Amino acid sequence: MTKELICEDCGCPFLLQEEDGYYCEDCERYYSFDEAFSLMDLQEYRREEKKAKIRTAFLSFRWIVRWDT
Repeated sequence: MTKELICEDCGCPFLLQEEDGYYCEDCERYYSFDEAFSLMDLQEYRREEKKAKIRTAFLSFRWIVRWDT
């Protein structure tokens, strides 16, 4: 799975890598490598948490439907 960095200010994915960090052209924000990597980890955690919530809701719904039959 590839990690994708998404700008926290404007929400667009950006790929411009400078010598010592990343740069978002849309909102003109600069991220250092340390900040960018910690942001990637945080965003990956949020995606996994969202998947888990959806999966839990789906399983709960299936259980309710199964219980009623």
